[in-house]
Amino acid sequence: MIAPYLVKPAAVAYWSAIHYWNMTEQIPRTTFVQTTVRKRSMTLLGQDFRFITIQPERFFGIYEKVSEDRRVMVTDREKTMLDAAARPDLSGGIVQLFLALKTVGPDLDWDKLDTYLEKWGGGTVVKRLGYLLEESSLVLPGIEQRLAK
Repeated sequence: MIAPYLVKPAAVAYWSAIHYWNMTEQIPRTTFVQTTVRKRSMTLLGQDFRFITIQPERFFGIYEKVSEDRRVMVTDREKTMLDAAARPDLSGGIVQLFLALKTVGPDLDWDKLDTYLEKWGGGTVVKRLGYLLEESSLVLPGIEQRLAK
């Protein structure tokens, strides 16, 4: 809830979002915040915040939750998977990405993920997710067509 007061736009992302969506039991010591502006990392109220600057066209897939008049902005599950594939170093590593994919895979909106991948533009992210999906042995509808694409 603090991140939007520190920088705008802001969304909790990477390992912090993986934890938010219950894709891991590990609690990151740092809150990772995605933004389109430069901001130095800081410690506030004993919590470390690391701001990751991204291009404006990559700032999408944001889930907003309002709880007790407080807004929480976090990357949605599908965007969290893309971000983790793009920056495993900010997401607990490639093994954590693999475990997150196995944990949440059946519940992902795969059509939304496909749309996000097209918007992202391919490259390493697509290759990493494709490889991990093949290795995960997840049973998903249309998995062969997705992997071929």
